[in-house]
Amino acid sequence: DAGPPSCGDPLRLTGAIYKLAPATKLATRPGEWNSFDIAIKRGDIEVRLNGDVVSMLENGSRQAKGHIGLQNHHEGSRVQFRNIRVKPL
Repeated sequence: DAGPPSCGDPLRLTGAIYKLAPATKLATRPGEWNSFDIAIKRGDIEVRLNGDVVSMLENGSRQAKGHIGLQNHHEGSRVQFRNIRVKPL
């Protein structure tokens, strides 16, 4: 079984800016807690996963305010979150 259709699609990999900027590398540590840092400054978005920059979107059209969505990819996937913080830069 190849898994859900999104598996392997760089625009949907962990760390991608979903459907806007692909993840350039797979930096997850399966079975461990993974650390994300998402920085938004003047329309630019940078995503770091376990210290590695995995995606960037420059001059994006995303607003600097609104909802933050945490999600899993497909039915049956297990996702847990802890220590979520939002702070101004």
